[in-house]
Amino acid sequence: MNRRFLVLLLALILLTTAFTTSCQAIKDRFSNPALDLSNQGEDVTPDDDSEDDDDDDVTPPTPSYPLATTPNVDENGLVYTDCGGYYAVTGYRVETGKENELITLTIPATYKGLPVKTIGYRAFAPDAISNNTNLTGVIIPEGVTRIEASAFAGCVNLTSVSIPNTVTYMGMHAFDRCTSLVYINIPASVTDIRVPAFSGCTRLASINVASDNPKYTTIDGCLYSKDGKVLYRYPIGRISEVKTESGTQYVTYTIPDAVTTIAEAAFQGADFTQIIIPANVCRIERCAFKDCTKLERARFAVTSGWWRTQSPDYETQGTVATVTNSYTMATWLTTTSLGNNNFWLMRTVS
Repeated sequence: MNRRFLVLLLALILLTTAFTTSCQAIKDRFSNPALDLSNQGEDVTPDDDSEDDDDDDVTPPTPSYPLATTPNVDENGLVYTDCGGYYAVTGYRVETGKENELITLTIPATYKGLPVKTIGYRAFAPDAISNNTNLTGVIIPEGVTRIEASAFAGCVNLTSVSIPNTVTYMGMHAFDRCTSLVYINIPASVTDIRVPAFSGCTRLASINVASDNPKYTTIDGCLYSKDGKVLYRYPIGRISEVKTESGTQYVTYTIPDAVTTIAEAAFQGADFTQIIIPANVCRIERCAFKDCTKLERARFAVTSGWWRTQSPDYETQGTVATVTNSYTMATWLTTTSLGNNNFWLMRTVS
């Protein structure tokens, strides 16, 4: 009887010891910080000796173009944006190591089987990622219909641009500050040129428009409406006539007699010293003579009936303008009245 009792007592002691050991093991396991349930949903830093660290130490290959570009980059560094059924060129990244190589770039007509139809906003303009001053020439393919605002702004070494007879639109500042551009050919298809498309092109001497263009024409290298009544842009690299009056020489531009409107920013940045404005001119739009810092004389054929207005509304007369045939009119045109973004000068036509 006593022996049986002792055996049962010993078995009970062994079971109690085993249970206590198991409980301690479970407690120790769940007290491990790496397994703490409070860390669920948070990042847990693995030990430095983790076997998975070998994969993390693999260095990706250095790309030819900055990491900021999208996946739609071709071998020439052209960046494309999918516009749904066609692509727009929206950037250009010079390949690493070729930043100082002067190149002429041919834009492809298609990308990934779809047509390229647009040269996007600031597509080739230098920026913090890409300083595109190595671009000397661009050939735009047939099928492109739009050159958006500032597309080539600041491409200071650009000397030639081939525009196909499919482009219909050229945005504001499209070629702003292309200071090496001497001439540009506008095909018959272009019917919408936003002003000023060629501001700051200090060497631009001629804007050549195709003879069959229905909206624009070229007169002495300047951009006019087809009927010659609107002067849209005077290329500021153009060499004007030198006239001598009373022993003084003036670099002079004489506006043709047929002109009725001098368009917005038409002469912005021009360096002539005298302008002769004919009798038919009855509208001078804002900024027409902005930054014409060398202008000394403005000769008006008609001095009466002018007024100044803050809107292009022909119906509303603003401040009556006293126009004289004197030197003071040059300052009046370039500063206080038309050399800002607010005023038009109008004249009553009898």
